[in-house]
Amino acid sequence: MREATEQDLDKIVTLGKVFFQETQYSKIGTEYDFDTIMSTCKKMITEPSGVIFVEEDTQSGALLGMAACMTYTLYLNARHLTGSELFWYVIPVARHNGIGHKLLEGIENWARNKGCDSLSMVTLRPGDPAAKLYERAGYTLSEVHYLKGLK
Repeated sequence: MREATEQDLDKIVTLGKVFFQETQYSKIGTEYDFDTIMSTCKKMITEPSGVIFVEEDTQSGALLGMAACMTYTLYLNARHLTGSELFWYVIPVARHNGIGHKLLEGIENWARNKGCDSLSMVTLRPGDPAAKLYERAGYTLSEVHYLKGLK
């Protein structure tokens, strides 16, 4: 696992489209916008408040997983810096091999080194296997997020 560079952007955005299809955003009519995702990921790589980690297949160079995190001042307390997962995804054939855990540790360490007091992670749906990984890693359930299309 390593921090992504601008040379990884095309692979990240391509894998992002696969991830997007598993989210509820794709089900409410939100379109995957290549330019927006490219711009967001570039900021995550180049600005100090963000990071993307990638795990690659050693033979093909294809991405097996990726995780992005950003820092911000908590809206409830300006003295509290928190990290927030933007995305965290491992391709289905590479799951259950420790890649997700390695990516999670990567963003936790990065957030800790940035001075974050906490880290927020998200799952795609209730009962998602990622929730078990979060709980084993010491996370507690805080909120449930709902989404509704308005168009």
